[in-house]
Amino acid sequence: MPEGASDPVGAGSAPLAVGDKPRVLLLTAEPKDAELLATALRAEAMQIDVRTLDGKDFPKQIDKETDLVIIVNAPAGTASSQRGMSEELLISIAKWVDEGGGLIVTGGPRAFDLGGYQGSPIERVLPIRLDPVDPLTEPAATIVAVLDQSGSMGAHVSGGKTKMELADEAVFASIQMLRPFDYVGLTTVTTQADWDVPVQPVSDALDLEKKILSIRSEGGGIYVYTGLEAAYAALADAPTPLKHVLLFSDCADSEEKVSYSNGKDAQDLAAEKLKAGVTLSVVGIGEEMDPDTAWLKELAANGGGKFYLTNDATKLRALFVQETERLVDTSVQEVKFKARVGAKHPMIADIDYTNAPELDAYQRLQPRKTS
Repeated sequence: MPEGASDPVGAGSAPLAVGDKPRVLLLTAEPKDAELLATALRAEAMQIDVRTLDGKDFPKQIDKETDLVIIVNAPAGTASSQRGMSEELLISIAKWVDEGGGLIVTGGPRAFDLGGYQGSPIERVLPIRLDPVDPLTEPAATIVAVLDQSGSMGAHVSGGKTKMELADEAVFASIQMLRPFDYVGLTTVTTQADWDVPVQPVSDALDLEKKILSIRSEGGGIYVYTGLEAAYAALADAPTPLKHVLLFSDCADSEEKVSYSNGKDAQDLAAEKLKAGVTLSVVGIGEEMDPDTAWLKELAANGGGKFYLTNDATKLRALFVQETERLVDTSVQEVKFKARVGAKHPMIADIDYTNAPELDAYQRLQPRKTS
């Protein structure tokens, strides 16, 4: 501008970054876990590369041209019912951080303690403390889910999914809450019990998602006694101190309250197994006035567990997770809350948490004193 000239109307200034877009590598177990984050980062003019565990292009080492690595709810090693990141990659990530590379790790049922990070190469470069999840100090659990697979479960609800599909998602979500030393099993029931997931350690229960989410409803009603009998039999040899059955059934279509083969009452069976140390909870879908609601509520009481009732199949996930959290000590807490600032840090400067929306869950962790 010539000397003495005045500023033109509307003149201003702004910082301008010149150079290549920052290269960000997102490592995730499921593409859906990284979708929103990837979209937000791309809006900030970053070059985003999303890699999923089951993809053929999942890296074994961190490329030197990468500017930032973000691990989004992905397990280390073999944990959380999913094959995890390789030892070679974990060592590469730790070395990457040692050399000044940026690393962000988000929480979730496949991350931190539940994702097998404790004792792995990346544990020492995290700013949080991971206490060992030890079956010697925390009682291990075996949980067997019994799912109603009857024709009524094929009904569509809001969002276009069926009750069965939402029940599948609920079971898988609850399995993700379990610890590596817990055991899990899943049987679906119409007139007979079929073992979709035989009782096995969670650490061995790999690649369950596709199998569980592909379960669809069949005809007829649910034979409750048959389902419970199969579950209790499978739990007889379970090596854990805590043994639990979680029954999901239609409150308007629960058949075989008394065994068609031996005449024994399901209520008596639940009470008998409770004395043997096996508990039972029930998730009923329907209304309070449905013909089988009161009976299912009594069944849960005789089994020493809890009864949950909902007429909204979209609430099943929350109920299954709530029951699992009640049974096992897990760092993931699925409860609505508002985040607040505990300590100031440049990373969260200028973020208005007071007016931020509620979040659906958090992970209970402690910072390292030296972080």
